Amino acid sequence: MSAQSGLEVAVSTKKLGLNATSGSKVESAAEFEEKKAYEVTYRLSVNDILKVIDDLRAAAGIPTVILFIDEFSSLTEDLQRRFTTLLKSLLGNHAGLFVKLCAITDNYTLGSSVILQRDLFEVSLDFDAFVDRSGSLKGAMAELEILTEKIVRERLKVFANAEPQELFDDSTDAWIELSRESMGVPRTIGIALQQAWYRAKGSQRAKLQKTDIEYGIGYASKAYLNQMLGASKDGVAIPAYIEDHWCPEKLSQ
Repeated sequence: MSAQSGLEVAVSTKKLGLNATSGSKVESAAEFEEKKAYEVTYRLSVNDILKVIDDLRAAAGIPTVILFIDEFSSLTEDLQRRFTTLLKSLLGNHAGLFVKLCAITDNYTLGSSVILQRDLFEVSLDFDAFVDRSGSLKGAMAELEILTEKIVRERLKVFANAEPQELFDDSTDAWIELSRESMGVPRTIGIALQQAWYRAKGSQRAKLQKTDIEYGIGYASKAYLNQMLGASKDGVAIPAYIEDHWCPEKLSQ
């Protein structure tokens, strides 16, 4: 009886050992079969971007691509300097890419990377620049009228294949009014004419009358005033005291 009991215990012990060993192997296999994930990061160089732009340009069959950078003055001085460092690597490329950078006069910095009249060529739209070139206020206004007519003519030709006489009742008067309002800024001309056209279309008129143009000019003036007052609140793009000049009623509060 004792021998049989001993044998049973021995056998049971061996079974337990086997079971324990098998369980250990199963656990080890489960740990070994853990899934692993890998994260791969790709970095594009400026040359890679230029190549993609050049391929797109060639596929579209267009001669050039213009990179339009607006509201540059809204950036802080530090961000402007950092951005121009990147911009320098795009200038002078041979991929048919040209850069147009728009900023407020005397409220931008190009750092040491970009130099005016070497890397970028300044085209000033300030009225002071027109006065300097023409030598008189009267001559400056005449230049602005010529510029305004040229902008409208070219855009009508491209987008509507039309002449100014088909759009205005009196195109000569339109150049005078639009040039005084826009001061040579194409965007302002566009806003004024857009709103003038909406008004004329609403009245079922085929041509813009003087009252339509005056309405468009008033709309553009109000829109720019609201934009300027909004930009002056943080004082980055436009100094905060500008609001006091344009809203003097606040000084009495």
